[in-house]
Amino acid sequence: MKAVLFTADRRQLPCVDFETLRKLDRLATTDFGLSTAQLMESAGRNVTGLLLELWAAEGRNLRDTQVLFLIGPGRNGGNGLCAARHLANRGLQVSFLLSA
Repeated sequence: MKAVLFTADRRQLPCVDFETLRKLDRLATTDFGLSTAQLMESAGRNVTGLLLELWAAEGRNLRDTQVLFLIGPGRNGGNGLCAARHLANRGLQVSFLLSA
């Protein structure tokens, strides 16, 4: 881990650099047999869980929460689409913009 980000309430969020993340992806697919779709689904589900936890701590009314996802190409875009679907399934107003 090379960097740490902070939330608005000063909680630390460790960050993983690109090369480490690529190694973890490779291990997940080659050593543990997970598919790219499974990794995307897991990432989307975990992002959703983190967002819901942060918003609950703020006391946010989720029925009034609107979320815009900016979706690029590749696996990160797939992660975003999965997260958007999970939030929409929980009743949030979700929009997304796809780019090529």
